[in-house]
Amino acid sequence: WRSYQLDSPDQSHSVYGYAERGGISDERLRANPDAKESSFVVELRFPPDVDSRNQVVIDRVVTDGWAIESPEKP
Repeated sequence: WRSYQLDSPDQSHSVYGYAERGGISDERLRANPDAKESSFVVELRFPPDVDSRNQVVIDRVVTDGWAIESPEKP
């Protein structure tokens, strides 16, 4: 596992996210190792066996940046 500090856009909240080392999420998050900061939308979950509320599992990277494209309405 590899840990990442995850901050809210306004920097008021911070948690530590863990991605499986070498997994798809880890590879996407490390795509630019020279960058000090990057923006992503990620899917997270709180593991049931952790006492601390500031540790999460990163299940997947939804998209780079802060915006998600909405599907068109029928």
